Amino acid sequence: MAFSETDLLGTDFRFLVEVDGFSLGSWNSCKGIGITFKHEKVAELGQQAYNTYVPGRAEYTQITLQRAMTSGDWDKTKTWLESVTSDGWLTLTADTKQATITMHDAKDQTVAKWTLKNAMPQSWKGPQLTATGKGVALETLEIVHEGFLDD
Repeated sequence: MAFSETDLLGTDFRFLVEVDGFSLGSWNSCKGIGITFKHEKVAELGQQAYNTYVPGRAEYTQITLQRAMTSGDWDKTKTWLESVTSDGWLTLTADTKQATITMHDAKDQTVAKWTLKNAMPQSWKGPQLTATGKGVALETLEIVHEGFLDD
């Protein structure tokens, strides 16, 4: 079977999420991989044609993961959440508290990988349950981190 050039493109539905070296299971969506640079604008005296920008702080957006709840995947997430509340979490270094998001192409080859430094759960939200409901039970996990670029 031959693959075309478009098969080498990253696909938004082929991604894996791992934290501290183990998989968090499958997720339906991953939002928020991003960075904003807060450069300082300086108006120099005597310079009327343009402003000068001084490099500023980088701010990383939080990652939001969402999926339909399944027993096996929920157990993995629950284990990670429990580890954050344990005393041992405080003794870990930022290098060991990492989350990795890996995007694949149609041939299941890695297209991009983001390693989130000092990744911690910001929040976890369970499904909205109702006796008259007919929808799929969704869970949402928000992760904060200190960046994915090398220093």
